[in-house]
Amino acid sequence: MRLADMHIHTTFSPDGKSSMEEQCIKAIEIGIPIICFTDHVDFNSSEINVGRIINKASTNFDVSEYFYEVNRLRRIYNSIQILIGIEFSEPHLFPTEFEDYSSMPFDYILGSIHHCYGSVFPGAKNIEESKAIVLNWIQLAVLMYLKGRKT
Repeated sequence: MRLADMHIHTTFSPDGKSSMEEQCIKAIEIGIPIICFTDHVDFNSSEINVGRIINKASTNFDVSEYFYEVNRLRRIYNSIQILIGIEFSEPHLFPTEFEDYSSMPFDYILGSIHHCYGSVFPGAKNIEESKAIVLNWIQLAVLMYLKGRKT
């Protein structure tokens, strides 16, 4: 079994505390050979990230800067495998935006559900919707997995 951390937020996300480089150094230090950056992509107006979006139709952070930094770190820290991904919140609510991000060369897309009926997922008020969303997400995750295996 190989150890990997496939859910790392950096300063590209509002909840990230460390830079990508600091995360690489720490992974090497503690012996994690595979890491994946999965910074937030949010379009839900309930999400704190949305306030930081300059152009809500295009991106949450500068995607070219994101790819540039990962590629720079891949050259420096070649003793570990550095994957580039995103955590896309509520893909079922934003299919056009999700399709846009899915067409980009990310290694990994982590789907997440943080809000239902205006509250944090899962809440007692939204458990039925939560179940439906989870089933929808499982189907989407399987399709994304199969899509990724073809490449």
